[in-house]
Amino acid sequence: MTERPATGSLSVGRSWVSSRMVAPGSETSGIFSIQMRKAVREFIHKSDGLRKSRLVIRRASTGPAKMRGARLDTARPRQQVVFMNGFWWFVDLDRSEPVRLNPLFSECEWKVGRLSARLGLGSRTFARVLEESLGIGGKAWLRQLRAVEARHLLREGGKICEVALSLGFRDDSHFSREFRAQMGVAPHEYVRSERERS
Repeated sequence: MTERPATGSLSVGRSWVSSRMVAPGSETSGIFSIQMRKAVREFIHKSDGLRKSRLVIRRASTGPAKMRGARLDTARPRQQVVFMNGFWWFVDLDRSEPVRLNPLFSECEWKVGRLSARLGLGSRTFARVLEESLGIGGKAWLRQLRAVEARHLLREGGKICEVALSLGFRDDSHFSREFRAQMGVAPHEYVRSERERS
């Protein structure tokens, strides 16, 4: 199955990336680098304002709550999931380059646990990264992405049974239920509407 950029993305919150983080061999490395540098500048500007305004208040061990030892919370997110140039990326400041997630979806059979293990993260850590980055849970995120991929394959003329098999669904009925839940229409109805439109 040839890989292509995903269309549409979930709303992405904060993104912390390095201008040096360019995918090796990428044809769009120039554009990628420019967009990354811009994202870095915007993020630093926002996070600096956030650091100055956010205090961590610790509760006193005895008596009423007090503002004891108030301090600035200067921590920046070190790991993010971002959508850039039509692909999903996992960005980690401790790594020299970001990891493109799109090829890993099918390899991990669209399972959040396997994807987090492939990235060297615990399931709870990856869930926190997704929640901070996208505001959505990992399972819901992958369900949406898999439905979008199914829509692309059906639009390109793929058979329903073949699409279901390639995306790791147990059977056609399981695929139909998931597709209808995400897209609001059954796969065969979607295929028919696409044929009528063309």
